[in-house]
Amino acid sequence: MVATGHVVGCGDGWAPIVAELDERLALVDPDYGLFRVGRDGGHLVYDAQPSSRRHREVFSALIGAAVFRAAQTCEVCGSAGVRREVGGLAEVLCPVHEWTADTATASDTRNQRAAEHHVPSGA
Repeated sequence: MVATGHVVGCGDGWAPIVAELDERLALVDPDYGLFRVGRDGGHLVYDAQPSSRRHREVFSALIGAAVFRAAQTCEVCGSAGVRREVGGLAEVLCPVHEWTADTATASDTRNQRAAEHHVPSGA
């Protein structure tokens, strides 16, 4: 793999999927270019290009399989997960991390409402 210095980032739960994908792509084409690893709308994004056109179909299939796996894997811990919308953000989470995210979102909302209704002393 030839890293291009672009953004590489996803949750720890997806790290094994990304590492396995990198290994498989490198077996097909050790000189492939990696431009970005991340998430968008609760989906894994793995932006890579083979060094030769002859590897495009294999790359597409391998990346597609990894994206499919990630769509069923908690981004946080790697357990079985489902794509959910939490606080307006789409994420793939297991039930435990969905509950944690819901609790944090509810707490943030309560804190924001309290701050909006705060009357400074002496007013």
